[in-house]
Amino acid sequence: MEKLSHKKLPYVKGVRIEEDIRFDIPQSRLKFLGRALYDNLFVFPKANIFYAIILVTAAIYDLVHSEFNILLVAFLILLILKGSLFFLMNRQYSSFKESGIFPVISKDGVTQVATYDECGRYITVSNPRWIDIEAVRFYSDFISVQIKDRKDIQDGGRLIYIMVEDALRFKDQIAYLWAEALKNPEEKAGLMLYSENEEKEIEDYISEHFGAFENVLHEIVSPDVHLDIAMIPASEDRNYITLCTIGAGACPMNIGDETRITYGLPDRAEYVVYLPADWKLDDVSLKDERYYWPFRMLKDTARLPIWTESWLGYGHTIGPGEGKLLTEDRPYNSVLLTCPAPDFDTMRYADLSSGKSVSFYLIHTLTSEELDYKKETSTSDLIDKIYSENCDVMEVFLNRMKS
Repeated sequence: MEKLSHKKLPYVKGVRIEEDIRFDIPQSRLKFLGRALYDNLFVFPKANIFYAIILVTAAIYDLVHSEFNILLVAFLILLILKGSLFFLMNRQYSSFKESGIFPVISKDGVTQVATYDECGRYITVSNPRWIDIEAVRFYSDFISVQIKDRKDIQDGGRLIYIMVEDALRFKDQIAYLWAEALKNPEEKAGLMLYSENEEKEIEDYISEHFGAFENVLHEIVSPDVHLDIAMIPASEDRNYITLCTIGAGACPMNIGDETRITYGLPDRAEYVVYLPADWKLDDVSLKDERYYWPFRMLKDTARLPIWTESWLGYGHTIGPGEGKLLTEDRPYNSVLLTCPAPDFDTMRYADLSSGKSVSFYLIHTLTSEELDYKKETSTSDLIDKIYSENCDVMEVFLNRMKS
């Protein structure tokens, strides 16, 4: 067994980590329980020594008095204590299997991810940060992650078990990620980016569900995430242009655990808007506010969760401020997040192989009257009011962008 501790991390250089490290769900219950009990002997050695002293003391007492009552009681108490540990580990394994929970190790910490439905859809269940982790132990075929035992830490004192063959091969990568995470903010400042494979999967998802694209408005200066915008041209099937961000989902949103798990909300998102097919997208036109404002709206919306350390989701409304419009030549003072049209209530998710799901939200412009109506009623009621029954949803949406 080898161990990494937050108190003393080895200096590791030359480590290249292109992807988050994703592990599979343990396949064998008995193997998982056996490894967990075995690890317990090393994690709490003082407790096990104390148990041994109790047994020896009880045995000596009974030998002196020619009876074995105390030893039997002591043995039963220890059996109950160890049995409770076995019960807890068995329950943990059951939750893994039932919820499809698997661990992912990244620069953010050790994330436990649940497979929310049969299609994939990955939801973060817990994410102990590196600063909250006490130790990581490496055995031949499993890794044990010990969270610090403090009241201010969720799941404090808990152990996470990762079943993997040749566990030591991950030691340098984990040591590097841990050391990087513990650096001062000034030292580790940098962009939050998709990995190369994640970005490809996002682009493939956009091409499949929104349309193929070649032109991308690349961001020149990126303070937090690198936020590009894919420009999907109109086609025979789609008589409109689609703009879609690429990069916002590299930064997880700060969604509360209860909200995220109860409603199955991915904590990453990209944003979409539709434009009339004749919208000008050349470099010269995009210097004009009349044509650039949807791009600015996309970027501002995408960065809002970062700026506010909060989150955005279906039905949320945001605006530039009291009395301000999104742009001077349009009557809209806010935006509403919905599912991509024409099905405003059907969410779309890109499920990445790294164990992340990214929601795609449509940015829907609102007038002040529509915003008030939404506040008084609901998102569904407002959508029904704007889009009458049997209307051409996309035609109405595009006409609103023209007005």
